Amino acid sequence: MKLLKYFLFSAVFLMLPNTVLSHYVVENPQTSLSELTFDLTHYYLANHLTNHPNTCKMKAGSGTQSLQSCRLVYVFNLLTSSGAVGAEIQRGYVDLRGDGSYDLELSNAAYHYDSLKVAEAHGVNLNQYVSIPYADISKLAGSNGSFRVTTSSEGYSCINGTNCTLAAGGTGYTRSDINLSSQNLDVACEASASGPLSIENTLSGDHLYLYNSSASRLSQDIGAISLSVNCVNWLSTAKSKTLNFSIMPNTTIANGGDTQVTCGAYRDAHAGTAAGYSFSRPISVAGYDGISEQYDTDNIYYGLYVSSPSTSAETSLELNCALSGQYTLN
Repeated sequence: MKLLKYFLFSAVFLMLPNTVLSHYVVENPQTSLSELTFDLTHYYLANHLTNHPNTCKMKAGSGTQSLQSCRLVYVFNLLTSSGAVGAEIQRGYVDLRGDGSYDLELSNAAYHYDSLKVAEAHGVNLNQYVSIPYADISKLAGSNGSFRVTTSSEGYSCINGTNCTLAAGGTGYTRSDINLSSQNLDVACEASASGPLSIENTLSGDHLYLYNSSASRLSQDIGAISLSVNCVNWLSTAKSKTLNFSIMPNTTIANGGDTQVTCGAYRDAHAGTAAGYSFSRPISVAGYDGISEQYDTDNIYYGLYVSSPSTSAETSLELNCALSGQYTLN
C-alpha cells in the first residue's frame, strides 16, 4: 500500500510590474527554468506622429522600383555597472511588408508612424514575444541587472533589382532601460522526489498486543527519500533557498478488523524518539546561473503499534496508513 505521496513543487513563473520601454510597454514578464520572457506591446506616443522618418520609402530614380524589406527592429543589450552598453543579448524584427501586396502604401506613408499604421491595417501585429533562453543566461553576466532595449526602423529598396539602398531611422525614441534587480524577481525552481513509495502495512505474530505504545512500536527502516532540485537565478546576485521535506501528519490511526493501530514516521528506532519527521537543506544559486542538485534525506523509520484494544489484538492485520511526504522550497 502506498505510504508516501509526493507533490510536485514549482515556483516557475514570477511576475514583474509593467515597465515602459520607449514606444513599447513590457507586459507579462515571467521567469522559468528554461527562459526569461516578456511581451513588447507597441503604443503610439502623443507628439511623436511626425518625429520619425518613414524608412520604407522606395528608392527614387529611373527604372523599376521595389521595396525589398521594411522592418521594425529591437535590440536587447546589457548595461554594465558603469552604465556603458555591453554585449548584445538578442535582436528581433517585425516584418512590416507582410505578403508584399501593399508595398506602395508603405512607401507613400509620410512618416514612420504612418507606415506602422499601414502595416497594422494589413494584419501585421507590432507586438512581440521576447524570449531569452537559459542557454544564453551567461550572456547576462557583466550586468548589474540593468538592460537596454533599442528600437529602430529600416527599409531596403532597389531600382531594377540591383541598385539597392538600406535606410535606417528612429532616432529620438531608440532606447529604454529596465533594471530587473529592482523588481520583485525570485529564483525559478522546481523539485521532485523519489524513493520508497510503498510499504506493506502489515502486523503479524502471536503477540501483537505487545506493540502497544510508541516506545514499544514495531519499527522498520524504509530508507531515504531522494530530492531533486533545479533552479535558475536570472538576477545578478546570489539567492538562497531552503529545501524542506516533512511527513504529515506525525501519526495517524488505521483500523484492521477490530484492532486499531497508530502509524507514524520517526527519525530513528529508539524507544524515546517522538513521532515526526522533517529534513532541511540550504541551497544557494549564484547570479545568472542555474543548479541541478540531488539530496538524500536522512533515513526514515516507519513505526506501528496497537493502540486499541491493548491485550486482544488480532494476529494479522492489513492497514492503510494515510501518511504523505511533502516538500517546499522557499
